[in-house]
Amino acid sequence: MTTRCRWNSPFGSPRDRRRIGAAVLLAALSVAMPALAQPSRGNAARGGQLAETLCSRCHVVDRSGAGSWTDAPAFVAIAADPKVTRPWLRGFFQRPHFNMLNTDRPAGEADDLAAYILSLKAR
Repeated sequence: MTTRCRWNSPFGSPRDRRRIGAAVLLAALSVAMPALAQPSRGNAARGGQLAETLCSRCHVVDRSGAGSWTDAPAFVAIAADPKVTRPWLRGFFQRPHFNMLNTDRPAGEADDLAAYILSLKAR
């Protein structure tokens, strides 16, 4: 026969402690999960600097939308395209592309570039 240690816990029986632990864990997860699921919004100012450095050789990156020497679309035109969303841009900037030299960017830079391009969208 096994003997159990019975001591007075402020949290009740072992079963009560498990329930309390589960409740605390669920509460912590309900607070943490939405924050983890939120994609970064990016910093449009940093994105503008990155665009000037990485993209302006081929794209017009400012609001003017003036023509470029290449057939690369101006960032204003990209922003106006209805299919262009933050997740789409983020994915685009994180994959290498044959005709573009400066894709395959880290997540933070991709978020910043996406924020900058979407800031050019006509309101």
